[in-house]
Amino acid sequence: MTPVAKRKPRTQPPEKRRDDLMNSAENLFLKHGILGTTIEQITLGADLSKGAFYLHFASKEEVHLALSERFLSRFNDRVLNAITERAENDWSGKVIAWSEASVDGLLEACDLVNMLFHAQPIPPSSGTIDIVIAPLLEVLEGGSRDGAWKLDDCRFTAVFLYSGLHGVVDDALLSGRHPDRDRLLSRVEATCRDVLAIRQAE
Repeated sequence: MTPVAKRKPRTQPPEKRRDDLMNSAENLFLKHGILGTTIEQITLGADLSKGAFYLHFASKEEVHLALSERFLSRFNDRVLNAITERAENDWSGKVIAWSEASVDGLLEACDLVNMLFHAQPIPPSSGTIDIVIAPLLEVLEGGSRDGAWKLDDCRFTAVFLYSGLHGVVDDALLSGRHPDRDRLLSRVEATCRDVLAIRQAE
């Protein structure tokens, strides 16, 4: 008879058990896909019971959404840290810092991004776009107030720039060749400057 696996003690904080479940699910989703992973596999990987799983999540889809939210939170923290390192009124520098941190964040986590947002996308109603554009939107609004550029619709421009950046990173990754990070970043930065300069000239 197969011995019963020892489970992690219940004295662990709930947030630690939740993180263990999410980490296990992330590893399994990357290897087998969301549809190819079972809740039992997730709990075994976390060394927890199915009961513990259902205390934190109602389904695999809920874990998927939680993983997406965790990634976006970490991604935004990285971007915000890069932006805040620039001088308070260096709006152009803040846009460049945003583009560099965003490109690097997407390239470094390309497999995770693909699994979370492409292989089985989360529902559009989750507000993902508002989350990912928030740091850039704040910069664009601040630059507009200070006269660094003139934008009729800062949110539209933020969505345009983020979506374009994400798109060219995806295109570079799907080309089958390892992306030239420096060349890609240089072109992204030049395009950001062009967009803002064109708007300012109007």
